Amino acid sequence: MTFADTLQYLACLPVAQQVDCLTAALLERDEVVQRGAAQVLLGKGIRRPDLVVDHWPGLLPTVQQDLAVLRQELLPVARDKIVGGRDAKRLAAFRMVDELGDTAAAELLAVGICDSIAEVATVAIDGVLRRVRTYAAARRKARESGDAEPVSRDAGQETAWQAFGSLLRRAPESRHAELCALLFEFGAVSLSLFRSVLLTQREGGIGRTFVQALGTGDGIGAAQLAVALALDLEPALQRIGLQVLRERRDAAFATGVARAATALTDDRAVAMVRSLRELPWWGAVQHAVPTLPVADATAVLALLVDATIAVDLRQAAIETFCAHPDGNVQVAAVAALRRTGVVGGFHAVGRLLAGGAAAGQRAAAQLVVDLAPPDRVALLTPLLGADDVELRRLAVREVSKVSFARYLDRFDGMDERQRAVAGKALAKIDAQMLDRLAGEIGALDAARRLKALQIVDVIGAGQDLRTPLLELLDDPDRRVRATAVRIVELAGSVEGVQVLLGALGDPDRRVRANAIEAFEELDDPRYVKMLQPFLRDPDNRVRANAAKALWNLGRTEVRDELLAMLDDKDEMARVSAVWAIGEIAFPGARELLLAREDSDRSGKVRAKIREVTAAMAAGATEAPR
Repeated sequence: MTFADTLQYLACLPVAQQVDCLTAALLERDEVVQRGAAQVLLGKGIRRPDLVVDHWPGLLPTVQQDLAVLRQELLPVARDKIVGGRDAKRLAAFRMVDELGDTAAAELLAVGICDSIAEVATVAIDGVLRRVRTYAAARRKARESGDAEPVSRDAGQETAWQAFGSLLRRAPESRHAELCALLFEFGAVSLSLFRSVLLTQREGGIGRTFVQALGTGDGIGAAQLAVALALDLEPALQRIGLQVLRERRDAAFATGVARAATALTDDRAVAMVRSLRELPWWGAVQHAVPTLPVADATAVLALLVDATIAVDLRQAAIETFCAHPDGNVQVAAVAALRRTGVVGGFHAVGRLLAGGAAAGQRAAAQLVVDLAPPDRVALLTPLLGADDVELRRLAVREVSKVSFARYLDRFDGMDERQRAVAGKALAKIDAQMLDRLAGEIGALDAARRLKALQIVDVIGAGQDLRTPLLELLDDPDRRVRATAVRIVELAGSVEGVQVLLGALGDPDRRVRANAIEAFEELDDPRYVKMLQPFLRDPDNRVRANAAKALWNLGRTEVRDELLAMLDDKDEMARVSAVWAIGEIAFPGARELLLAREDSDRSGKVRAKIREVTAAMAAGATEAPR
């Protein structure tokens, strides 16, 4: 006997008996039995949809799916059970509404938010939240696809939104954190819904949870809500927003604040945003400027330019965008700085010139050119070695306008690289630079002559300034003489050799030592006889230099002279001998020095031996001073 036969038999029984049997059939975990019983109960004869609603949770999923097409018949029955509020089986009605109802069903589900049956309340709250999340997902999808964020709601969304408001006011405290997280999904839009709740429940329940969640919740949504609160006309709400803006520093929140502040259109709100004293949104944003998306960064800059604050404070805020990695943002920052007049100085512009993107550097360089600050040469000097051709040309052109006297003034304050880059650039673009250097070399002031020599050395102009440099080999100032001997190029110059010979007799040991090194560089055996007398020079450094020079000119007998110096009574003579032996490194030199390490009575000599023998393996030793 099939179940169809059973149903045919039941049809012959009184209605009350049929209902009892069909109700029992709904409890069976059999798809055919449940489906058949439900169809009979919903048919024209018996018409008991209420029983199907009451047993909905126990129906198999496939049976529920089949009955879903009859939602227009079943949902009104479930609605009556819910609205009546007295049916003990209303939990089944709530579940059916949650499963079969559309977004607008949130209104009906909201009836059970505070139901005395805990399970009913859970189904009602979950059902409302599910529909509100569907609405939030639609908004998020629109944003992600590039569409404008929806500003209106359809009928179903509006119903869900109002039910959400009921949840915010009536949901149990255990669900408050979940509700607040959903609020952040909607950002500032949710404030109008939640405003009355905050004003009445700030110190308890949902209000307290919301304020706490603002400090840690979703960065973008929390930021939008914080800005909206800070702009509210109600002082109590303003205080909440301002506190969060002052305390939160994470990058996502900063981005959200930037977007919220720059998206405002209301005149009153925009005026408040442009005043850092009334709305401290900048405190949250400034620490995350380098991570802001380009569009947000440039929008914030536009706000800052018109901020109603002191010019120096506005400049300081704008300057933080010079550190943004994007060249377009850097260009916008320079444009904003131009509007301030850069009254607070060019320090940030200098950092941008030294390490910004090419586009930012070009904009900063043009700003310096146009405003002509006193330190423009120092600002532009790093660009003389820039990879960007346009930057180099601009820097060369501007630096060339600076007088040689100003280069002299700044020379002592530059590092070696800056001296070389700026000096060589000036030499290329200033045809009069060598003439001016020659004039400085002939100056009465020894300090000026010495600085001129240093510049000659830095830019490698010794060959071009041979004549004036030779004159300095006989300079009355020993520092000048020593420096001239070191840098002058004398090859092929009879006059230079004569002056250099005079330097060999200079009373200053540094001049004599440098002159010997100069002869060594000439690499001409004819000068051996000139150098041999200096093996008896009273100064140990001169003797050591002479021995080294003669060895390099082919006189290997100086080895004996150096061995004799190793036995000299004077401690510094032995130190110089150790250095010279290390420099020429004749065969067996290292072993010879190692053998003497333990026997020498001077700690300084022993230390020099250890230094030289270790350095010989690396091929480098340092001359004693």
